[in-house]
Amino acid sequence: MSNAGAGPDGTLRPAPGPADRACPLCGAHPGRRLYTAYDQLHGLPGEFQVNLCPACRVLYLTPRLTPQQLSAYYPAEYVTHRAEGEMRSRLGRKIERWLQPLPTPAPPAPHAKCLEIGCGAGGYLNRLRAHGWETYGVEMDPQAATWARKGGHVVYEERFEEVDLPGEHYDLIVMAHVLEHLPRPREALEKAARLLKPGGSALIRTPAHDSLAARLFRDDWYHLDAPRHQVLFSARALREACAAAGLRVLRTRRTQDPRSLLSSGARAWQSLVRGRRPRQVQRTGTRDILLGLPPARLVQWLGLGDEITIECRRL
Repeated sequence: MSNAGAGPDGTLRPAPGPADRACPLCGAHPGRRLYTAYDQLHGLPGEFQVNLCPACRVLYLTPRLTPQQLSAYYPAEYVTHRAEGEMRSRLGRKIERWLQPLPTPAPPAPHAKCLEIGCGAGGYLNRLRAHGWETYGVEMDPQAATWARKGGHVVYEERFEEVDLPGEHYDLIVMAHVLEHLPRPREALEKAARLLKPGGSALIRTPAHDSLAARLFRDDWYHLDAPRHQVLFSARALREACAAAGLRVLRTRRTQDPRSLLSSGARAWQSLVRGRRPRQVQRTGTRDILLGLPPARLVQWLGLGDEITIECRRL
C-alpha cells in the first residue's frame, strides 16, 4: 500500500516510490502500464498509473490509496452527496432512464427484500419500493444515507466490506456503479452472493473498458474517473468474475450514456489545447444530454456502449 502526503492545497496525493502492481481482481503480477490518469471530475492533485492485467484483462489504478486517502477525492459536491432532485433536471432524469434503464424486477413473493449496495440518495430504492419490495441500502456517505432514510428505506451507513449483514437473507442485490469503486471486487462479489437467498438475483452495472469510448478517448474517457474508479471490467471479465463468485449470468446488456461521450470529447479537446495535466471539466446539463442522444443511441445499437448491466442468479 502506498503512502501519501499532503499537496499544497491540503489534498492527499500519492507519494513517489514503488507501488503494489498486482491485479486486485485475480492477483496476477505485474500489470502492463498503459498511461497516466488524473482527477478530471474535481481537478484534485495526484497522478495514477492505469494498468492492464495480462490474466483477467481488467484495468486498475496504482498506487493504491487507503480509504482515508481516497476520502479526499469525494468532496461535498460529489454526485452521491446530493438528493436525487438536485442531480439533474426532471427532463434529464427521464431521458437517462429512457436511454439506459436499470431494470426494475417484480418481487418474487410478498415481503421480498432488496439490498442496494451504494444506494446513494435512494432514487432506485424508491422505484423498487413502488413495485412492492422491502428496501434496504448500504451507503457510506452520511449525507446521501440521510436522504435515503428520509425516503423510508433502511440504510446501513458503513462500507460494504465492513457492514455485518445476515447471510441468505435478500431476494435481490443491486450494485449500480459501485463495483468499480471497491478495492477488492472479487471479495465484494463473493459477499454479495453469500447475502442472497438460494435462487436470489443480483443486478450489477459498471463501466466497460472494452467499449468504443474507452478505446477512443483512453485517459480522457469519462468513466475512467481516477482515482475513484479503482478497477474497470470488460464484459467478459465481469461475467467470469460473477461466475467465480457463484452467480450464474442470465443476461448482459450494454448501454451508452450521452454524457460520457460529450464529457470524454471535451476532455480530449482540453488535452490537445492545454496539455496533459490535471484539469476539471464542466459537467453536462440537460441540453448536452439531448445533443448527445443520437451518437449515444448509435454506439449502443452497435453494441459498443461503455456501461455493462448484468443480471445474475445465485447458484
